[in-house]
Amino acid sequence: MGKIIIVDDTMNLKNKWKKALSRENFKVLDAVNSKQLFSALLTEEIDLIIIELFLGSEHGYYIIKRLKEDPIYQTIPIMVVSAERRRASIQEVIDIGIVDYLIKPVDIDTLVKRVKRIMARLDKLVKTAIV
Repeated sequence: MGKIIIVDDTMNLKNKWKKALSRENFKVLDAVNSKQLFSALLTEEIDLIIIELFLGSEHGYYIIKRLKEDPIYQTIPIMVVSAERRRASIQEVIDIGIVDYLIKPVDIDTLVKRVKRIMARLDKLVKTAIV
């Protein structure tokens, strides 16, 4: 169905999300920081990035900004799933081009539905481009 990478340093949450998305036939990779994310992006064709804004010493905003400024990665859809609730912070990542934002704690079913919706839109775009 598609390949997703989850960038989050909270292992138990990441593992739950990974398991739920894998049950829906998505191939799910994971990373805990930008180094692991960019390493995966060099070797894998990623269809969707799910990222937390708070990643230890890194801030997801700067990772997203870097992705959106790079012609190689700027078309990869990015979904933020974060504990960040401040409107200004949410608006900042929306303004740089994310496709969705969920506030933690997030219901697994909601996460799966949103991912499926994003991937369906991506599928539709690919089919339209081929025709």
